[in-house]
Amino acid sequence: MGWAAFSPISWTSHSPDSNFRFFRAFSTDSCQIPIPNKSLCKPREDDDFLISDFPMSKPVTSQPVTLKILEFLEKQDSVNRYEKPLGEYLETQKLGRFKQAESLLDDKHRTVAIELRFDLVDVGPAVQALQLEVEKLGVPCGSELRFPRNGTMVNRRVGKLEVVELLLNLSGLSQDAFEQLDFHAFTNSLKETLRTSELGELRGVWSGPEETGFFICGTSASKIREGIQELRKRETILKGAKLTQRTLDERSKVSTSSEVLS
Repeated sequence: MGWAAFSPISWTSHSPDSNFRFFRAFSTDSCQIPIPNKSLCKPREDDDFLISDFPMSKPVTSQPVTLKILEFLEKQDSVNRYEKPLGEYLETQKLGRFKQAESLLDDKHRTVAIELRFDLVDVGPAVQALQLEVEKLGVPCGSELRFPRNGTMVNRRVGKLEVVELLLNLSGLSQDAFEQLDFHAFTNSLKETLRTSELGELRGVWSGPEETGFFICGTSASKIREGIQELRKRETILKGAKLTQRTLDERSKVSTSSEVLS
């Protein structure tokens, strides 16, 4: 699926250079709505992180850099896992500043990626330092840094963790099976399988009218798959579930494959 299929939703930022305050805009045509007088904006009650928390003088020369993270994330998870630590890191190292985050949605209105935007003082060493920090935070493979170099935009793949997305088709369950389903117990069972076998981490869960998805990251997608196959013997809800893997080969090339659990 190309980028054009995604719909952006701007969920945060505060510009330290002006009185503009940006808030979430649920329009597919515009992802930023500037309001000249920030006193007119109701503060986000759940927002404990704004760029103004990390004041710094504007770099003499700055370059725009975008990090696209292929991961299902709720807004607050993005703030805690990536936005806040990266903003603190860039400020501490005097490499630049975090500017804004956007959520990219697919045709089912679920988050399939986020874009983080930065201003860096030097796209050479600063980009390299940012990449190392991003991978230290556990960004999944298939993610991408975009930055200018010699007048052109460069796309650099980042991320070393592999991904398994487990998609449950609840519409395929019988009425009796659906009524007996203990979704909370299944989620805990999945987490325990991942933890005890050190397979990976459940990063996110999303629910739709007929499907529920689990986003899992780890060092080996094939081992996560094996763990889920073993769990299938005890959990009937996994019958007919779709399992998609995103993996890296020895040349760090990203590939995807899907199967339906029998």
